[in-house]
Amino acid sequence: MKKINFDFSRLFENSKFLKICSVIVAVAAWFAVTTLVSNDAVSTIKDVSISTDLTGTAAETNGLSIVSLSDETVDVRITGKSYQIGLLEKEDFQAKLDLSEVTQPGRYELDVQVEMPGNSNNVEYEISRVKPEKVTVEFDRLVDSTLTPEAYVPNATAPAGCFLEQAMVSPSEIPISGPESVIQKIKTVRVVNEDKVELKTSQSLDGTLQLLDENGHEIDMSQLTVQTEGYKITVPVYKQVEVPLTFDYINVPDGIDISKISYEMSQEKLVIGVPVDAAADVKSISLGEIDFRKIDVGSVFNFDVSLLAGYINIDGVDEVTVSFPSEGMDYAKISCDNIVLKNVPAKYDVKLLTTKLSGIKFVGEASVVEKLSPSDVVATVDFSNVSLSAGEKRVPVKITLSGEQQAWAVGVDYSVLVKVSAKDS
Repeated sequence: MKKINFDFSRLFENSKFLKICSVIVAVAAWFAVTTLVSNDAVSTIKDVSISTDLTGTAAETNGLSIVSLSDETVDVRITGKSYQIGLLEKEDFQAKLDLSEVTQPGRYELDVQVEMPGNSNNVEYEISRVKPEKVTVEFDRLVDSTLTPEAYVPNATAPAGCFLEQAMVSPSEIPISGPESVIQKIKTVRVVNEDKVELKTSQSLDGTLQLLDENGHEIDMSQLTVQTEGYKITVPVYKQVEVPLTFDYINVPDGIDISKISYEMSQEKLVIGVPVDAAADVKSISLGEIDFRKIDVGSVFNFDVSLLAGYINIDGVDEVTVSFPSEGMDYAKISCDNIVLKNVPAKYDVKLLTTKLSGIKFVGEASVVEKLSPSDVVATVDFSNVSLSAGEKRVPVKITLSGEQQAWAVGVDYSVLVKVSAKDS
């Protein structure tokens, strides 16, 4: 076998070999320096989160919470052996606030304290700088409340002859939570739509929430938990109309021509606002009824003005009087012995015990009343709506005048006494 002679010295004449050796020596030297030499290295750990935990502090005891923080992270500069600190990350550190002086709501400048909790690897380090060293922290009590909004549609208009009534907001109540000091500043709660629009009928518009302080300045809602959008504003559109006021007579005697009855009303017409969709259906406003039996010389009847739900009394008239004149009118008291029994049940015999009614008051035109006599008066007992049983019973009578005469009996309590007996089967 042929023997191979290897000359080691010739390797140093090879340029490639020398380059490889240089790299190996450099790495070894760097490793030796970083591991064996005691010189410290400097490293900056960025974005270490600031803890907002208040557990066990006076702030927690007093019901405080952090509502704003000028900085949520800090940068930490540390020194130590590079082979140790070079592997550290932001999650290895914890930044805490010095809360020792926080006992009441307010704004504080607090020191930030940084540490490495646990340090299971026994890293030797020193914190040389924390940036920022202090942060501005606002503390307050968090409260819940409920707001009642009003609608604000400053640029909405209605056509001529119409007007916009008070708009309504949905939802009508708004839950809100946040710092007590901010919520206490709220003086006006409104849902706003500032679109320029002419509304011909009632419409629903989109609105956004706006909170104002006592000076009318808008309140920043960034610290509040509240719905700011998605509201609906219903804007009713009304038409202004003038309608007559009316009333009805009841218990009008036969022969009376009510068109000839004179009276005066304190208000004959009323200006009202009605929803535009219903405006065509409004012909008049009824005040109520007048019982003809109660109309005396110079009688005055008072009526409250009552409108349908949703109507608006623009004139503001709440009461109307209806007055019957004294001039040209007169009265007379006349007796009546012409008492007629009507619709007597077949199974009963009825005997009239009252044979005469005295002092019946009649009212009417003076020229008519002065000519009245007892022969003109008829008292009718109608048993169709009277419940009968054997025995004596007082029953109501209806007083009328024969013929068509513009006069009538005043009073509603005229009655006669009758004796009722059952007929033999």
